[in-house]
Amino acid sequence: MYTEIDTEESNFVKKILNKIKKVIQINKYMVFKLPSLWEVPLLPDFNLLKCEEASPELIRMLFKDDLGRLELFLKFVKSGMKGIIHYDGDKWVSYAWMSCPGTPGPNHLPFVNRLKVYWIHYCRTREEFRNQGLYKRNLIKLCEIARKIDPFSEVYVDTETDNLPSIRAIQKVGFKSDGFIETLSINIPRFNFVILKRWMKTEISKRESNINE
Repeated sequence: MYTEIDTEESNFVKKILNKIKKVIQINKYMVFKLPSLWEVPLLPDFNLLKCEEASPELIRMLFKDDLGRLELFLKFVKSGMKGIIHYDGDKWVSYAWMSCPGTPGPNHLPFVNRLKVYWIHYCRTREEFRNQGLYKRNLIKLCEIARKIDPFSEVYVDTETDNLPSIRAIQKVGFKSDGFIETLSINIPRFNFVILKRWMKTEISKRESNINE
């Protein structure tokens, strides 16, 4: 038989556990890699929007009223990351960013910078422009940039395991599954720390790694 004290202790423990869950989180992402013999897929013409590689001037024009994105994207460009932006007039429509060898990694996977690879991240499309293939176009543009810089570059992208539209778009562009990444993140005010828990590679990617070695 539970006493009132037992109930209070149980509630106290639950509150502590909930606080710990908010501070310490385990995240899982699907990882995809661009094949070395990738061919640029053909997509229908889409001439209604302008598309440019991100520059400080373009960022200041499109995000002048969005201080958070403005400061973040200027920081991305300054660090050497590459970005693609679709826009209509002075309004951004869709964007995607890519970490490059020598630049910081994505915020959710900061250890990527040690791998000396290209990693696509921070992709967004305005809700009213979704389902028009803009995400696929952004991926293709960034892949072309990476392969132009280095024809033998390794290009990766990740997404949440339950984001089926993103997974389908990534696969249609030509990326192949490269397993799952699990991270452990610690979130405290003014402090965010992410560590790699494990990267579970697919059997195919393991065999390819052994061949390349």
